[in-house]
Amino acid sequence: MKQTNRTEKEYRELLNELSQKVGMRNYDLFVNFMVNRFPNEISISYIREWAFRFMSGNPTSYMDSESLDIYKELIKSIKGINMTYPPSYYV
Repeated sequence: MKQTNRTEKEYRELLNELSQKVGMRNYDLFVNFMVNRFPNEISISYIREWAFRFMSGNPTSYMDSESLDIYKELIKSIKGINMTYPPSYYV
């Protein structure tokens, strides 16, 4: 993966902007996932692909084990969620 000098704040701004452009209404989970799973991602098309995966309502079906672990940790960190249902329920 190609490295970039972009800061985390700049990356979050890019992710916020892109997720709004594709029509995502609640993008905090998506942004946090991307920052944690793909901190140096520079491909806009790959980021958009992940945005659409999140918008599908079942992003976990596209995740490998590492992505799924990160996603579950993010879900657990959301106050008030006890993981009674599968992670895809909370998206």
